[in-house]
Amino acid sequence: LWTYAENEAPTRLRVWQADEDPISNYSFDQSVVHSDGYFKISVDGLSAGTWYAYAFFTDDEAGQSVARSAAGRFKTAPLATSEDVVTIAATTCTKTEDGPFKALSTMADYDYDVVCHTGDISYNDGAVDLDGFRKKWKETLADPGYKSLFAKAGMYLTWDDHEITNNTWRPVTPQSVFDAGADAFFETLAIPRIKGNQLWTSYVWGKTVEFIILDCRGERTSDKYISDDQMNWLLQRLAQSPCHFKMVFNSVPITEMPAIWLAKNDRW
Repeated sequence: LWTYAENEAPTRLRVWQADEDPISNYSFDQSVVHSDGYFKISVDGLSAGTWYAYAFFTDDEAGQSVARSAAGRFKTAPLATSEDVVTIAATTCTKTEDGPFKALSTMADYDYDVVCHTGDISYNDGAVDLDGFRKKWKETLADPGYKSLFAKAGMYLTWDDHEITNNTWRPVTPQSVFDAGADAFFETLAIPRIKGNQLWTSYVWGKTVEFIILDCRGERTSDKYISDDQMNWLLQRLAQSPCHFKMVFNSVPITEMPAIWLAKNDRW
């Protein structure tokens, strides 16, 4: 769970089951600290297949809560034996100049279990250092569509190119720019930083669906969209997944595009 705060007041994160009274039934209630205003907390010990609500609270010197953030909600993944229906919302490519993102606000009016985002969350082209990337992210996520979407359910995501710069891939993107963009990406979003910048991972929702998340930018070279390790892992997940549906997050089209499609370097 995550948020951002401009002030440095003492802060607590509280989590409670969405259908219970939070006053006396917190599932998680701890003081939390930020890094440059960014809070990111991993919460364990919650029940499977359950809706939770959460908020960040500001305490006074006596330890009494005097203010809080907007409340968000999320559903935990079900038990391994579950065959329940999983309802998803999905989106991609939100360029700041095209805001406000009314489609995201409309999406947040529906009921679903999780949001899937396949990249280009923020168009950060032109940023070259951490301060520049932070400014771009704040502009994007100030949009009311994203505020509604993030508060409605949990999210699985990957990046495409514009989180760093247009047509990002390692040999042509300056290392300092890539590093600053990656730092901003991981600090801004509710996503774990696995072994450096590794994004590819998967999440199993019972026997229904496995969300298989690829990274087609961070490991890309002139002749490969993903590393050998990532490809071998992907093939293993497809073969060994216990789920009926395998949902692959891929920010670059895997298809034979027609000749009119000019971006020849952006397809498998």
